[in-house]
Amino acid sequence: MRVSSLSWRLWRALRNPPEEQAIYRRTLGVAHSVTLFSLCRFRESNRILAGILSLFFLPIVAFAGPALFFFLVFNSTVYGVFWAASISVRITTERLGATYDLLCLTPAGTLGTNWAISTASIYRNETFKRLNVIVRGLVIAALFVATIVTLIFVLILIADAEDRPANELRVLSLAPVYVYAFIAAFYIDHVQSVVLSALIGMLTPYYVQNTSDAQLWAAGSFLVLQISTYLVTIFTGLIVLPALYAGRTGWLIDSSIPVLSLLVFYTLREGYLRIVWSRLIRRMDIRVHPDENWQSS
Repeated sequence: MRVSSLSWRLWRALRNPPEEQAIYRRTLGVAHSVTLFSLCRFRESNRILAGILSLFFLPIVAFAGPALFFFLVFNSTVYGVFWAASISVRITTERLGATYDLLCLTPAGTLGTNWAISTASIYRNETFKRLNVIVRGLVIAALFVATIVTLIFVLILIADAEDRPANELRVLSLAPVYVYAFIAAFYIDHVQSVVLSALIGMLTPYYVQNTSDAQLWAAGSFLVLQISTYLVTIFTGLIVLPALYAGRTGWLIDSSIPVLSLLVFYTLREGYLRIVWSRLIRRMDIRVHPDENWQSS
């Protein structure tokens, strides 16, 4: 059975890197050229872009505080910034060194070569493997706790529903829906963030002339798409859906808000991924479907 979602198809490919490819092993042996310090060393021509990004993100971080910091760190956003920049710098370096075209002539082809460089950059130093274990552990633990708490809520509702105020019953019945929706969003975001960082890292070198521009534009593009997804989802859940449901109440209506917000979150990010993927394929001037087994060429 084929996976129709681009997110999950590329995630499966990412989980099974082309370890036998010489290009993959070659990239693994190259030291990281992107660090926090290097990302902050903007060239003169990049200061305007850096200023715009700062104005966009700093207020968000200031208002959201520790909760946003925790969410961004453990859902791969922070790591995704470095992966996108690292992949972009690595491919740009190959282009400047006149080795890129030669690598693309290998049996892996253009897409396979870029994918090998991309996955090797992500797997270098075992960072991705450790992060994935942490995220999966958090999700499993959260699901376990949420299930236990949900069972307790159900027992409470069955035992003394008649003696509890309607508002309290409403909160008890809706809380599990919101918790499960958040857990699902957390894992989906982890998956899509890593995939998005890989695609942006491969696409950016087609638009830049040097490694400095490559790391800044890759990191900036990734952050813009990430944060815009969060903002649209929050706006939908807190403003749009309540406005649409104005005057109407009921458990199904209330519980649909987190579910529809999750759907918006997933669909918007999936749309971003498909746009980046289609642009990447077009710039490579190749015809390939994500369901094809191109990554193991």
